Amino acid sequence: MAKILSQLFVDEQCKNSYYISKNFIDVSCIGSLITKIIGSAILVGSFSTKIPQIAVVFRNWSTLGLNSLSVLLEIIAGIILIFYCLISEFTILSYGESINILIQNMLLLYLTLIVDKRMKEIFLFTSLLVVAVSLFLANAFTKNILFVIYMYFSFPLSMIGKVI
Repeated sequence: MAKILSQLFVDEQCKNSYYISKNFIDVSCIGSLITKIIGSAILVGSFSTKIPQIAVVFRNWSTLGLNSLSVLLEIIAGIILIFYCLISEFTILSYGESINILIQNMLLLYLTLIVDKRMKEIFLFTSLLVVAVSLFLANAFTKNILFVIYMYFSFPLSMIGKVI
């Protein structure tokens, strides 16, 4: 177990510093370790962000008080963020919680649309999602284009989604 944790949280330079040189106070390695531990804790904690809402919708089979447009805007903002992080080759710990929240938001949106019997919107959302992912996989977006989209649209969409 210690070996697995060591592989996850300590890079090669720090392994050499810790295990070979016995330098346990290497500031850069301690900072890196703390960052990875905090990132992992946030990643684990993000699994339960939308679960209470999903459980309430399942339990009551009602979407009262839930705005599907708000959830959709959060999904769009999340997709933009994740695409930007992927194309920028950031580590998964820096955006993994966004993936978890995106999946939960998508589940919540689909559940909302199913409960409200809005099948046309389900088809439309799924189609748009497939198109967006296909464009990303086809390298239709450069890093610069995604950066501009991320900077000018992601945060406003997320905030509008929270306000409405």
